[in-house]
Amino acid sequence: MPLAVMLALTAAGMGYYLWRVTGSPVRMPYQIERQEYAVAPYMIWQKVRPEPVYRHPAMRKMYVEEELLGYKASRTLPGVVLKLYYGWNFFFGPALTLPFLLLVFVLPRDFSIRGISTPTRFFLSLLLICTLGWTVESFYSPHYSAPATGVFLALVLLAMRQVRRWGTAGLFLTRAIALICVLSFAIRIAAVPLRFQIARLHVFAWHQQGAMPFERGQMLSVLQQLPGKQLVIVRYAPEHEPFSEWVYNDADIDNSKVVWAREMDPAENQRLITYFKDRHIWLLEANKLPLRFTPYQLQTQGDSEGWTGPHAP
Repeated sequence: MPLAVMLALTAAGMGYYLWRVTGSPVRMPYQIERQEYAVAPYMIWQKVRPEPVYRHPAMRKMYVEEELLGYKASRTLPGVVLKLYYGWNFFFGPALTLPFLLLVFVLPRDFSIRGISTPTRFFLSLLLICTLGWTVESFYSPHYSAPATGVFLALVLLAMRQVRRWGTAGLFLTRAIALICVLSFAIRIAAVPLRFQIARLHVFAWHQQGAMPFERGQMLSVLQQLPGKQLVIVRYAPEHEPFSEWVYNDADIDNSKVVWAREMDPAENQRLITYFKDRHIWLLEANKLPLRFTPYQLQTQGDSEGWTGPHAP
């Protein structure tokens, strides 16, 4: 009953949110986004959708170049292996893989599949079904597998329990695995203050870092403190990474303190500036370091006056 009540409240809350945003309690904003812009489908057996008209090169790079490349890779054996590697690297790694490798030495020689207990079979079946689901998706990140975390940990503990029965050696190894995990966690915490080199990856595991952060939050804080309303026109270089996106706006754009917009051709930029004529207009060149805000109208006249970094002008 408590679970049913929680699920009912969750469904009602989500339904109300979706109704207010999309006009339907069963239509998600994500569905609209995919229908409007996406070329690559959800599943690897689905066909590629026709390319829509994109107003911004950064959006086309995101949906046509990067997403479509990921979809095509997912339909190949190396792409499937890469997905499995990302999941293994995030949830297991070498330390939690060791118990499974030790089973080769621990299990009796006459061991057969029939000897697997019912609970273990249940967990293995869940793992097989979930893995199949992940491999037929066009895209994958480790957090997609988060609902199966309990299954992963249960299988690790079952394997460690089996290793534990291997006499003194088994006791030593199970304790060593736990100690390795604790020490690894401590080393990872100390890595930043000690300035250890840590690899960066967009689907990063505990021993890695995510993509290099950028200063949008700091810049937004400064802009919100300035008098009057602000409009920031963002200029991207051709090599810009789409996931490092600056242009996010509040739902009520017209009444927002700060509005972000991607730069377009001169005519479209002028239409934008005319519409937001009561705002201070800034130009941000997102791929130049140090980051620099320049008054947009002065920039078009060759004036380089502006301000850089998270500092007030």
